[in-house]
Amino acid sequence: MANPYHAALAEARRDTRFLDVLFARYIGTALHPRGRILSVYRAARAAMDRALREGNRIAIADALEALRYALLGIGGEAMGRAVARGQTSMETQVEAYNRDARPMELARQRPDLQPLLSGWMSEFDRQLAQVEAALALGEDGRIVGDEDRLGILQPAPVARGAAGWFASALALGAIAWVTGRPEEKREVEPEVQKQVIAAIDERTTDCCLRAHGQLQPFSKPFELVGTPRYADKMEWTPFHDWCRTSICMYREQYEDGTTGQMRDAARAEVVAREETGERVEIHPATARSRR
Repeated sequence: MANPYHAALAEARRDTRFLDVLFARYIGTALHPRGRILSVYRAARAAMDRALREGNRIAIADALEALRYALLGIGGEAMGRAVARGQTSMETQVEAYNRDARPMELARQRPDLQPLLSGWMSEFDRQLAQVEAALALGEDGRIVGDEDRLGILQPAPVARGAAGWFASALALGAIAWVTGRPEEKREVEPEVQKQVIAAIDERTTDCCLRAHGQLQPFSKPFELVGTPRYADKMEWTPFHDWCRTSICMYREQYEDGTTGQMRDAARAEVVAREETGERVEIHPATARSRR
C-alpha cells in the first residue's frame, strides 16, 4: 500500500499552489496585474478622478460605494473558495491515514466567514475614512494622487491584507473540519501531529524556509524564528503577509526520511541565500542535493 504520509504531503502541496493561484486571480501581483482587486481599484480611481475634476459629489460617493461593494463580493467569493479548499485538504489527508491506521473522526464543522470578511474590510474602511477626511478638508488632490504624490485610494494596503485574510480562510476551513469550532474544540489523537509545508520557490521567505518540515502536536504552536513573521509562536498558517505555506497531518509511523530531506533542503537554501544574496535556484522540498 502507498505511504499515506506521501498522500497527505501531496495534498498540502496542492494547498500552497491553490493559494498562489488564489492570490493571482483575486488580488493581483506583479506577475498577474489583472487580479480582481487591482482591477476594481483601477476602475474606482478612474471614476474618482473624473468625479473630482467635475466636482460631482454624488459621483464621488457612487465610486466609493461601488468599490466597497465590489471588494465585499471578491472577499466573500475568495474566502468561500479558500475554506472549501481547506476542508477538502484535511478530509483527503485524514482519509489517506484512515485507510491504513486507527480511524480518526473528522469534526466537519463549517466556520463562520463573517469575522474574517469584516476584519479584511476594516482595511478598506480605514482608507475610506482618510478619503472622507481629505474631502472634508478640501484636499481632493490627496485622494487619487499625481506624478509627485501617492494617493490615498491605493490598492496596496487592502491587497496585502487580503492575502493574509484569504490564507486564514483556508486555515480556518481546515481547522474546523478537523477539530470543530473554537467553542466546541476537541483534542486530536496525540499520535497525530501537524507539519509545516512551505511553497518552495524563489519567493519563499526566510521565515517559511526555516519552518519547513517543523512538527508540533495539534495542541502546541509552531515556533518561528525567520523573517517576516506575525509572531514567534503560531498555531497555524499564515505566518506572514502573502504566506503560501500549508499544513500537513503527520503520523510518525509513516516517516521514511522525507522530513529530514525537507529540512536539509530548506537549510541549504537559507545558507545559499546568505552566501550569494540571490534567490535564483531553489532546492525542491525533498531535495538531497546542494547548489
